[in-house]
Amino acid sequence: MVDATFDVAKAGDRRAFAAAATRVHETLVERAGNTTLAHVAMLLHELVAQYYVHVVQFHRVDEAVMSKAARSYRKLLSLIEAGDAEGAEAHWRRQMRFTIERSDTEAPVDLFEAAWT
Repeated sequence: MVDATFDVAKAGDRRAFAAAATRVHETLVERAGNTTLAHVAMLLHELVAQYYVHVVQFHRVDEAVMSKAARSYRKLLSLIEAGDAEGAEAHWRRQMRFTIERSDTEAPVDLFEAAWT
């Protein structure tokens, strides 16, 4: 999943990047070992997918931003594989803070607008 984000970022395909980023997040939750969290995440899947489509289409997302996110996913994966739970948590908190700070609070995602239409 992480490698796929690099491929689509390099191609500059924002819609494909949105799908790949969504899948990275889903996979992290699925493999975390917390069944309850995985079920809740599955319920929120469409919200997350629509958020990423919205962000890459309407915000300052270009190849550089997508590549930065792909590198962040790779770093997170390497921290997890190394068993560095504290490092992984700290890294992911920084990544989420970056994402939140870039969000346009004046233009929230319309949950009733189908992102795929």
